[in-house]
Amino acid sequence: MTGVSVSCQGLGYFKPRKFGDVARMRSLVQQEDEQSMLVHAHDLEVQHDWAVVGEFCIPPKLLWKAFMYEWSPAILKFYANAVQGTLPDPTNLAKWSIDASGTCHLCSAAQATSRHILVGCPRALDEGRYTWRHNRVLGILREAMSLSIAKAKRNRNLQPIQQMVFVRPGQKMTSTRASASIIEAAVIGSSVWMQETYHTNSRLF
Repeated sequence: MTGVSVSCQGLGYFKPRKFGDVARMRSLVQQEDEQSMLVHAHDLEVQHDWAVVGEFCIPPKLLWKAFMYEWSPAILKFYANAVQGTLPDPTNLAKWSIDASGTCHLCSAAQATSRHILVGCPRALDEGRYTWRHNRVLGILREAMSLSIAKAKRNRNLQPIQQMVFVRPGQKMTSTRASASIIEAAVIGSSVWMQETYHTNSRLF
């Protein structure tokens, strides 16, 4: 006779099957821990913005690998603190009991947040601090253009104006002056040049 029980457990008894999927269980536990940490991050008053930085603040072409390894530690630290509003501005220093005043050192504003310091201080705006770097670049360009215009006016009658040379597909340039003739023709060929500047103290809102 076959198929009969030969042990003392009785008819129909079988040993429970143990599932050994350790990797799956570990993944489920890890997902549960991440969800609990994410819920805690959303409940925070200041740091909750960092929970959505990867979804809304990072450009699609900027991968996390570049975000972590190509940025310098100083830029990464500033970006993280700026996103969650924890830069060491006077308002946060007063909140952390480091600086009791909490006011702007330039205009004495009561709410000297990072936004006020970067784009909202009226004294810094009047003194041109926000546009200083930009104006320095424009000053260099203005000086270079002024020298080019003065040179073009001085040499206008000394050299002929060369026209722009167009090369058809499959042909080659025959003149070595063709590369420089475009700029020279544009500058020397113009009879009137007007250079406009703007006032550095003007305010635009």
